[in-house]
Amino acid sequence: MEKPQVLLVGLGQVGVGYDLGTPPSQVLSHARALTTHPQVELIGGVDTSSANRARFAAKYELPVYCDIREAVGQHQPDVVVVATPTDHHGSAITHILSECEPRLILCEKPLSSSVKEALEIAELASSASVDIRVNYMRRADPTVQDLQRSIKEQEFGKLERAVCVYTGGVLHNGTHFIDLLSYWLGSPISARRGDDLSEVSEFEDQPLSFSLDFKLGTANFVGLSSALYSPACLSLWFTSARLDYDWGGKLIDLCNFSELHLPSTLPKEMKFKSNLPRIQSLVVDELVKILDGRTSSLCTAREAVQNLLVATEILTARSGAHEK
Repeated sequence: MEKPQVLLVGLGQVGVGYDLGTPPSQVLSHARALTTHPQVELIGGVDTSSANRARFAAKYELPVYCDIREAVGQHQPDVVVVATPTDHHGSAITHILSECEPRLILCEKPLSSSVKEALEIAELASSASVDIRVNYMRRADPTVQDLQRSIKEQEFGKLERAVCVYTGGVLHNGTHFIDLLSYWLGSPISARRGDDLSEVSEFEDQPLSFSLDFKLGTANFVGLSSALYSPACLSLWFTSARLDYDWGGKLIDLCNFSELHLPSTLPKEMKFKSNLPRIQSLVVDELVKILDGRTSSLCTAREAVQNLLVATEILTARSGAHEK
């Protein structure tokens, strides 16, 4: 049986650069994930940058193109991975669907900077019967998937409060954790800005503080502007335990409170394995599941639009709560 053929559109950092010069065990780029995975075949790359094309060709010795339509028209891939800058996601997917009907498109997050364009992308793909998934990559980590089941079954008790500290903008960084908490706690119900509640005159991605009410509880987000503190830290306080998803998910710990009897007793701590160093390989595992007709945890277009709606409402909120 032939392997599904994959075309990579966008040969920048997440496409190629993040794991150049690193040990083979580190799989942080799509190119390394797709060329080392036994169940798919990377057939080429696309990028408008001549430097990026040269780097890809030298490293992987595969065909490389400047024009998306030429590449998809020539190869008719089963899967296309879109790793272009966010503002080019819409045009890239439009060009892809004008030349072929892949079985699956994986788009880097966020799906778009605009809710309107994101909805148009989702509708275009739906009309062509093409499945679009959005790479909120933490969903592919088996540890994250196991924790979702534990939270749903209330193995740690009921959620009292979640707190997320992050940097960068709500749209490009905050939605990673809006999505992760949506995966764990159910869809957001309402949102509240917690800092400057004045209306912004232009849409500008910012590290704002806000609260989200999910189906299983409330999360407070604290946005920091310091470039020195990049990885986000997320703590979920349950009635019987505290789950810490620290340094963007590189450290995952559980402190169990259920056996505390004396003030001097320390809680038992359990460490979980983080799979972030090879996360893009696990994303490809999820793509294979979809191609095989199995259920995947990867973010759907509908869920990605929901993430974008939440981020947009936070960034443009005047005051008060906003129902989803």
